[in-house]
Amino acid sequence: MAHHTDSQKRLVATLVLTGVIFALQLAGALASGSLSLLSNAGHLFTDVGSLGVALYAAKIQDNQPTAQLSYGFGRSGTVAAFANGLLLAAIGIALIVTSTFRFFHPAQVDVGIMIWVTLVTLLLNLVEVTLVRKPDIEDFNRKSIYWHVLGDSLSSLGILVAALMIRLTGWPGWDPAAALVVGVIILWSSYQVARPSVLALMEAVPEVHKLGDVESTMRQHPSVMDVHHIHLWSLAPGYHALSAHVRIQAGSIQEGQAVIRELTKTLGQAHGIQHVTIQMEADAHPDDEF
Repeated sequence: MAHHTDSQKRLVATLVLTGVIFALQLAGALASGSLSLLSNAGHLFTDVGSLGVALYAAKIQDNQPTAQLSYGFGRSGTVAAFANGLLLAAIGIALIVTSTFRFFHPAQVDVGIMIWVTLVTLLLNLVEVTLVRKPDIEDFNRKSIYWHVLGDSLSSLGILVAALMIRLTGWPGWDPAAALVVGVIILWSSYQVARPSVLALMEAVPEVHKLGDVESTMRQHPSVMDVHHIHLWSLAPGYHALSAHVRIQAGSIQEGQAVIRELTKTLGQAHGIQHVTIQMEADAHPDDEF
């Protein structure tokens, strides 16, 4: 619980910092006429909403199960990550289209304002990166926040480089070029966010496991004759479930139940699988279902 409280405090701090960075970049964009600053400010505005959704998901994912949500709210973070991934993709595509048009019709910008604003916001971005850190691969919600923040940092760095290039060369086209780079970075971030959350929602085998290894562990039990219809999926970050049909060589139901208890304990110790459901069978079963 202390870990969750600390994580939520970091999310709140990141949300506040993102709001400050948004305000700075919006003011800088309006004062300098920079498309790259304006586009990144728009991205940051949506980040505020995304972080709010992520924070809410982090708060409710430990809530107790209900009659309708019998597994609880553990996947709320996964849903939030998926929504954030879609939003990032939409923003990235819009920035790429807008910056491509502006690239052929560049406008003059105030380079001094661009440089100072991006320097300050880049430092704040780096503070955000240290706050969120890269989380465990299974925590899709916090991972989506990490990619949001990392994308913001790379965007600020790109805008700073563009401002310096404008000062060196005098060509204002570096500004929409930076906006284009920002759009590509955001699109890339959307893939990093959406892919694992889609796999989790599709109930794919968690990336930390190999189904063949888990099945092999089960088959090593001396009383297990066959394992089939085995499924492994994630119910929440770090909380995995398994179901399987197991043909057992046992003289009684009590002996079979003892084997199932042993398998459940072994799967928990060897693979960290917390929710195990095993259907015991005494005879061969036709392989006619998923």
